[in-house]
This record gives sequence, structure tokens and C-alpha cells, in this order.
Amino acid sequence: EVLLDGVGGEGVDKVKVAAGALQRFQKAPSGPCVTVSRDLCARAEVTASSSTSMVDKVLDGRLDTYWQSSGSRPHWIDFMLPKAARLQGVLMYINYAKDRSFTPKRVTVKLGPSPDSKDFRQLSEYQIRQGADGWTNVLQPSAAGQVGQCVRITICDNQDSGCNSRVRSVKLVASWAHGESDDTLARRGSRLLADAAQSSLRLLAASLVLSSTRPETEHVLDPLERTCLDCIWESLAGCVRGLAADPDARVCAEWVDFLVAASRTRAL
Repeated sequence: EVLLDGVGGEGVDKVKVAAGALQRFQKAPSGPCVTVSRDLCARAEVTASSSTSMVDKVLDGRLDTYWQSSGSRPHWIDFMLPKAARLQGVLMYINYAKDRSFTPKRVTVKLGPSPDSKDFRQLSEYQIRQGADGWTNVLQPSAAGQVGQCVRITICDNQDSGCNSRVRSVKLVASWAHGESDDTLARRGSRLLADAAQSSLRLLAASLVLSSTRPETEHVLDPLERTCLDCIWESLAGCVRGLAADPDARVCAEWVDFLVAASRTRAL
């Protein structure tokens, strides 16, 4: 309550929602059943607009290999999942220093039922800055949580007005829309999630207090706020690692998905 004093708007509402999820987890005798967001790329069948023999390179786990398009823009890659998933992030590995005019610039993310469908709906459009290096989340935060089975990444423009594009690696951060089935994590009577959640909630509230004291319209994280968000992410990662090691685990989906969203400023 002390940490939340003076914080207003959407931020405090999210903290209260997360606190409610934590309380329900602590009171439940066997723990509520939940889903966990993770990279689902390995479960997808991948197709592309061109150079189809190279497209598997975006899933080989290496950053020194790549898919390169052939032909005129736009270029696209489809990821067909075995069942519907709730999309939380679409990460592309960008290396402008090596790829130069082959580096994507304007990217859209669409969701649909299958690669052949005409019912794709655009979730977001993202501009990758020139000189970018490393993982970039090209799914706008407002588009997170949408459900579909086929994810299409479309490259509309390249840096330096290039024609063909290179994609080195992709991660689809998502959870299965209708339960985890064989991927369900469960833990009965565990305090691990509750402890990590309590610590993360306090740190998130602290970062919101810091943000509320800033008059600037466009807020930039200072080192202390960055440390708070880093700690939130580390708490979540440690919690999921511990739960994954226990075949009997159960976790709170609302809490895990909330922390993934709260940590998006770190680009996962």
C-alpha cells in the first residue's frame, strides 16, 4: 500500500489485478491451473514468399545463418503452429552491421488460421531503427494477447532502400490458447511462485512510483528503474526454471502472463 500511494492510472490497475491473482494462488488448496508463455517457434511449420529451401535457417538457433528473400517486396514468412496460441511477442534478431540494405525496416505482424487463408488480420506495424543490433520485439504491446494459429511476418521496406531481406532468427513468445496439454507445468503447495511474485510485484510498484514523478511526456527509464524491471524479469525466469524442474507443478497463468507483459521493455 505504501508503494502504491501516489500512483494513478492504468499502472495501478494492473498491479491490483496481479495482486489479486497472487492472492488467489496463495489461497487455492491445490493451486490454480495456468499457462506459461514461451518460444513456440520449434513447434511451427515455416513457409516463405521465396527462397523456401533456406527458410528453416530462421529456426536453426544460429545467428550466423539466415533466410534471404528473392524478388520484389513485400517479403513474408509464415509460422503455422499445431494449434491456436495466444501471441505475446514476435522477436527478430537484427544485425545491421552485417546485413546493411538487407536489414528489415518496416515490419508488420499478421495472424490467421492458415498460410493459404485470406483472413489474415494485421496486429501491428513496427519500424526497426537503423543500426539496430540484437533481438527486437516487432509486436506492438497493444497487440499482445491475440489468438491465432498462423503468424505472418511481412517485411514491407528495408534499411537503405534495399530490395531483398535477410532474417537470421525469430522467436514467437506465446502460450497455447486452450491449455498447455503436454506442456502444462504444475506444482502443488509450492511457495516458489508466491515468493517470486511477491518480490516482483513490489519492484514493479516501485518502478511505477518512479515513473509517476516524472513530468516528461516521453518517459525514459533511468538506471534505477531499469534495475527494477530487470529484477522483475529475473524473478519470473527463476520461478519458471524452478517449476519446469518439477513434473508436479502448477502455476498461475494470470501472474506469469502479466509478468511477461511487464517485462516487455526489456525485449524479453
